[in-house]
This record gives sequence, structure tokens and C-alpha cells, in this order.
Amino acid sequence: MNPSIEGLYFVEKTRVAVPAGVILPSAFLRFFHPISEKAARFIDSKAFQCSIPKNKFLLRSGQVCPYLFLVSKGLFRGYIVDGKNEATTWITAENDLVASISSFFDQSPSAENIQALEDSELIGIHFDDLELSYLKFPELNIAARKVLQQLYRQAEERA
Repeated sequence: MNPSIEGLYFVEKTRVAVPAGVILPSAFLRFFHPISEKAARFIDSKAFQCSIPKNKFLLRSGQVCPYLFLVSKGLFRGYIVDGKNEATTWITAENDLVASISSFFDQSPSAENIQALEDSELIGIHFDDLELSYLKFPELNIAARKVLQQLYRQAEERA
């Protein structure tokens, strides 16, 4: 398999509808801001579940990150390669988001690699579906902003 598409291959290969009992995007967003039932149904209908085996890549440097994920099970690290050295820039676990943020929001090639440190289960949404949800439901835009504010606060505390 071409390593430049490996991460996206695992996502596409294992994509399925979100099973009952798994935390849905609407429940995650409602933790930060109230959303209507109609908005919840819409965002949940766009979500999918996928599996990433331990040590496999969700994304490799140079790929565009088309998905934003909520980790329902597992552990991930983001890292960059500096010469021959790998520099881990973050680690994220269950009930947190994972993506190359600049790549996802700009739809540009990622500078970082994202690797599963454990067998992992994710709930994902495609960039286009998230953008459409923001246009259709302003409360989803507000909820997402509050999520990003919290994530930025956490990153600042780590730094």
C-alpha cells in the first residue's frame, strides 16, 4: 500500500454507521452548548464510525485532513519529523477530538503525522458536512466555537 494514503485507507475501509450506545456528535456538542433536536439529528446523520489499529496512521504528513474525529476508544499522538527525529506535539485520548487542525480547517497538506498508540475507535465527520451544518444550524457553529476555545485553553495549559 502507498504510505502516502495509508491513514485515509483505514478510515475509508472501516467506515460504518455509528452503532447504538456510542457517543454521538450531538451529545458531545451539547456538553458545550444547547442545540436543537433538528440540528442534533442532522449532525448525527453525517457522522460515521471507523477503526484504526495500534501503530497505524490516521494521517501522514503531506496529506490533507478531510475528517474531524471524536475518540470513543483509544489513544493518538501527533508528531512532526525534524531531520531524523520525531517530535511528539500532542497526545489525545477518549472523549477528545483528533485531527490536524490547520490541515482540516484550511483543507491544506498537514505538517504532522497522527498515529494510533492503541487499537482505536473513532466517530468522524467530513469537512464538507461540518461546514454545511454550520450554515444550516447557527447553534452548531456556536457549540463548535466553544469546543475549540476549550481545546485551545487546554493546549495553552500544556505549553
